[in-house]
Amino acid sequence: MLVEWIVAWDNCNVSDSCTEVNIFFDSKFSPDTGRLNDGPSNNNRPTVPIFIWNATIMTSFSSSKLLNNPPKFRTELFIYPVLDVPPFASMHSRGTLAYYPFDSYQSEIFAFAQEASTNKSVSLVIGSASRLIVTFSSDLKITTGVMSTAPTYMEDTGFLQQEVIGANVILERNTLVIGYCLVITVTFWMVTLMICLIMITTVIFGYRQRNEIVVVPIGIVFVFTQLRSTMPGAPDGFGDVLDFVGLLPCLVLLSICAVTMIGIYLFADPHDPSRKAFTWDELGAVSSIV
Repeated sequence: MLVEWIVAWDNCNVSDSCTEVNIFFDSKFSPDTGRLNDGPSNNNRPTVPIFIWNATIMTSFSSSKLLNNPPKFRTELFIYPVLDVPPFASMHSRGTLAYYPFDSYQSEIFAFAQEASTNKSVSLVIGSASRLIVTFSSDLKITTGVMSTAPTYMEDTGFLQQEVIGANVILERNTLVIGYCLVITVTFWMVTLMICLIMITTVIFGYRQRNEIVVVPIGIVFVFTQLRSTMPGAPDGFGDVLDFVGLLPCLVLLSICAVTMIGIYLFADPHDPSRKAFTWDELGAVSSIV
């Protein structure tokens, strides 16, 4: 996940001589900075800042300010699956496209800042974080939860006794996408059940049916695959949870209906006027018998 950061505000006054501030990000969450100078990865404290903030230049109103670099930088963060830990059960993750559209992902952010001259800790506040480059997850919504902004983060355990900020970023499908996928899946089943009912009344109970209905199951198969491709962010091919509970079973039933409704022409004419038409009265009679 590529994230763009903007240093939007500093509590240093214009009249003060603001020192440069080094901003550090935990490198183990970034694939680009996990290895330093082609060396091995490690869990040591970051020593190379990802951005150097000069508040004096940004708070001044001189014409040379236009020549300075904007206070923006980017970080690429690893995405991890979100683990569900229900009581008395093993941990379960929905961090794959097989659980589309209910898949969810997370990324963690740890950052701190120090004065360049004194290495004194400086407070940071995260306003918001959002993805920069739109990819397959363009329909994802992002929730940023700040875990700690205390001056002494986890001071009771002696871990990182400095002004450190941590945030947990959750990425999941928005409600509109999930609702759309569910509506499409329910539509698959409703249309399939109607075709199955027509096949049963024609083939098993011998009711009259028009010849044009034979091509409907075949056409519905192609319509369903086209509707499935309209699901935002759906994985290529088949294999997600909605395919197994919706599309694939419906395609199997439609294939059976198509073969059966075509095969009946080997033995009878479904459109023969001598056959009884299936009406609402017949449906009521069948229901009363059942």
